[in-house]
Amino acid sequence: MRKKNAKYLIIFVTLVSFVLLPAITEAGGLDSSKKKVPLFTFIGRELVIGFEEKYMAERNFEHSRFPEGDIQFESLQHLGTLSYEFIEGQTIKGKLGAARIENKAWGYGKHDYELAWGFGGEWDVVKCINRYFPKMHAALPGEINTIFSGQYFAIGSDKETAAGGSSLEEEWRGWDISITFSKSLNAFTPYIGAALSWAEIKTKLDQNISGVENFDGTLKADDHIGGFIGTDIDFSKCGKLGNIPFVRDLSAHFEVRAFDELAFTSGLNYTFQF
Repeated sequence: MRKKNAKYLIIFVTLVSFVLLPAITEAGGLDSSKKKVPLFTFIGRELVIGFEEKYMAERNFEHSRFPEGDIQFESLQHLGTLSYEFIEGQTIKGKLGAARIENKAWGYGKHDYELAWGFGGEWDVVKCINRYFPKMHAALPGEINTIFSGQYFAIGSDKETAAGGSSLEEEWRGWDISITFSKSLNAFTPYIGAALSWAEIKTKLDQNISGVENFDGTLKADDHIGGFIGTDIDFSKCGKLGNIPFVRDLSAHFEVRAFDELAFTSGLNYTFQF
């Protein structure tokens, strides 16, 4: 399993190098003739609050004790979100809400809603590096922006009991890192990206499933490379909506994710700048 994960990491790093190294080379490296900017200048601070809805239609898991095939899961998540740009181009993020999962393979039905939470960070490459090395922005073709991000996300444990008295307890944990390419087109900012993800479900089962009885272990996601496409919508640039005081600070996003999981996400955000 470690060798498999290492292979995915090498592929991901190679992709990143193809994007950034040519840009740095074209920029001529570091320009020492320019006045240096303090590394931790707190400017352009931004606080964004919002909510997010995510429907994960399918993600497959596996364990060596269940060789008959994939164990398919579904999830529905209702989350409040918070992000803070504490340094230009560098943002910390958090999520808190309720979510539930369903083991589609074993027939116990949907788990109850449990506490869901997550945290992560984001690095806007062009916005951040362009402040210190202005040539970097000119080297990126087509005004395309690049963002690196990572997050940890968890859904609390819940036990479902069947009519016969047997029970299934499961808890979700997941990590992912991603690279996103976006281009601003007035009110819309379409984006596309790739992600490396790891997810696992701590499982406790007290009946016989596929010849396995009283299983107490961890199911691992069997796909780790994902892709996504979506768009952000800035209401301040949507014609007359941009003249309405509250509405002009709103933004929305819609996203579809595939390969590692099939998922659909939408969200609405309000931005405070100070």
